[in-house]
Amino acid sequence: MIDERESSTAAMADGCARTTGGIGAVAAMPGGDVMKLVAGLAWSSAACIPVWLPLVDHRPYGKGHGAFQDTSGGSGSFDALRLFVNGLFGSIARYCVRIDHVEGVPDGLARVITTTQVLRYGNPVVAQR
Repeated sequence: MIDERESSTAAMADGCARTTGGIGAVAAMPGGDVMKLVAGLAWSSAACIPVWLPLVDHRPYGKGHGAFQDTSGGSGSFDALRLFVNGLFGSIARYCVRIDHVEGVPDGLARVITTTQVLRYGNPVVAQR
């Protein structure tokens, strides 16, 4: 789902998953915009609705070097994957995978879908690229 407001986007992804019985997907720009999705993802998690959040980061030359909206954890930025796995939002993200190269996208996405379908616990799935 794509919308100007991240909280609305999370709600639309939740609604899509509820109506189709599949996995909802929501995206946001890296950085602070990811934080705006948390309320919607928490709502999906509480209702056992699977929503996938791909966290897109900068190219390798920008990571950890103070690039705008860097979420790699380097150079004082927050590490989005660590925040969702072990940190403050660990309770709403049950499966996380880091994809470092574009070649890994098909395999990473397949693992996300398979894990969500097999476990059916409904908590949002987070992938870091």
